[in-house]
Amino acid sequence: MIPSRTSGVSYNHRVRLMLHALEDDFLSCAYLGVKGGSFLITFSNPAEYCTVSPRVYVIPDTYTKIQITPFVKKINSDLMWRSLEIRQCYLHNERKLSIFQQYTELNCNHECEINKTISMCGCIMIEATCNNCFILIYTLKSVGIYLITRNLNFEQTLV
Repeated sequence: MIPSRTSGVSYNHRVRLMLHALEDDFLSCAYLGVKGGSFLITFSNPAEYCTVSPRVYVIPDTYTKIQITPFVKKINSDLMWRSLEIRQCYLHNERKLSIFQQYTELNCNHECEINKTISMCGCIMIEATCNNCFILIYTLKSVGIYLITRNLNFEQTLV
């Protein structure tokens, strides 16, 4: 699935998705309280490491409205000129990450975890490379795996 993006921030710029699937294609998750099946939607900043939270489970044959309210941290202009020791944080233009293209707090934390793991055992978890590599989408009935590369080329492999 190609990530959906809007070009603005009003009601007219909303993203609408409709999924056409057979009922047997949905995964029942009794331990999550989802008996009739559901599908999972995740939300993420495209510049950051992909995570499974925040997430929402959507039940078939329902209309679900999801509203995202962004929170933007802004620094006081007087603090920008203070030393790093006083601020105790980097600004986005003060440090370049070696793995991620954009400097964010979340990307910085993930890179620190990855670097620490590499220094301790010389390896990393396969999930740690998902931002630079590909995303696996498993379809339940056909058991097909779609590889979506960063330049959004699709290939299907049957298992």
